[in-house]
Amino acid sequence: MTEENIADISVKTKKEEKREADRAKAQKRMIKQAILWGITVLIIIGAAAGVVWAVKNGGTASVTTGSIPEVTASDWVRGNENSTVVIVEYSDFQCPACAAYYEVVKKLMDEDFGDKVKFVYRHFPLIETHLTATLAVSASEAAGSQGKFWQMHDKLFENQTTWANNPKAREIFIDYAKELGLNIEEFTKNLDSKEGKEKAINAYKASIKMGLNSTPSFFINGKKIQNPQSYEDFRNIINQSITDNS
Repeated sequence: MTEENIADISVKTKKEEKREADRAKAQKRMIKQAILWGITVLIIIGAAAGVVWAVKNGGTASVTTGSIPEVTASDWVRGNENSTVVIVEYSDFQCPACAAYYEVVKKLMDEDFGDKVKFVYRHFPLIETHLTATLAVSASEAAGSQGKFWQMHDKLFENQTTWANNPKAREIFIDYAKELGLNIEEFTKNLDSKEGKEKAINAYKASIKMGLNSTPSFFINGKKIQNPQSYEDFRNIINQSITDNS
């Protein structure tokens, strides 16, 4: 083989490597776009489900413009405790729309705003239609009493389709507690307690009294916002709030 042939092969190899690299980059871009579109579609579908619930229960998708209760030590909070931007979510562990927004909020807090905003989760279980929502509230609170509310919060949303309509949801929640390394005797006692059920019912009543009629419902600094239809929309809203309060 001549030096000229070797040079030709070398050039072809480099061109092929470049083409492969370009194809790989294009594929990564497509995957990333697909994930973002997937989240957007889930939000739209889930939001539609929330609207349907509201209509069935005699309301609309709009909610009160009044103030919401102040954040207290009894609230479940993550992020920057001292931030002047406070995001409050009223949510239901069994709600498909809430599961879709969970992915968005988690990404926003993990990648963009974890050290910039205070995020508050409040229960609004739709107990009339979501029959396992009350037990899910009890599971999160039982985990919270052992310092692992947010870990159980994540498990409940990430595995919603597994337990939502499962007659063995209680056993599933106990398995989650084991995975989180909780004291199972204490967890089970709290899971089955009257207090856990009452907390879910009281949260539902308080939310209805406020005028809420769909989940999730988001407030920023006490003001209700329209649920963003994409990750970028939500990020822009939060960025604007940070700018306004800086």
